[in-house]
Amino acid sequence: MTVVAVLITWITVGCGFWGRDVEGETAQLQPPTPDPSIPTATPNADLLEVRVLGFEYWDRFNAYELERVLEMLTPEYLEARSDSLKSDIGRVDQFGIKLRPTVLEEPVFTGEGSAELAMRLRTPIDIRRILMQFVKLDGRWMISFAEEQSLEEAAGAKGDGGI
Repeated sequence: MTVVAVLITWITVGCGFWGRDVEGETAQLQPPTPDPSIPTATPNADLLEVRVLGFEYWDRFNAYELERVLEMLTPEYLEARSDSLKSDIGRVDQFGIKLRPTVLEEPVFTGEGSAELAMRLRTPIDIRRILMQFVKLDGRWMISFAEEQSLEEAAGAKGDGGI
């Protein structure tokens, strides 16, 4: 009986009352007008781009799009990792696995035109810490390194290394 009541409430709220104002008219939802006094570009636009690129890499990996993954890599990293990435993506595709990334540590600049991002990658059997490094080449951020980092390596680099 409780399930039926919950379903009726859900259907009523979802179909009949969502988006109505007090008079019962459908409310017109408009996006808020941006405040012209707030700058639209932030000083961390590059770091945001790096963060987005990190997630885009794993989205392409999960979609088994080898060529689109490879185009995100610097030429040196591409040469070093193309065969192993082909194998890795093939295994992920073969078993229908989806890797679920989250940010472990927000991106930081590591030098002029370089940044890194630590991600937590949940697989079907474990959680891994992935260190991603990026360089800006010809105005475009590219991945120059994306490898699992052991807890010992992370502790040495950051002082704690916790996942």
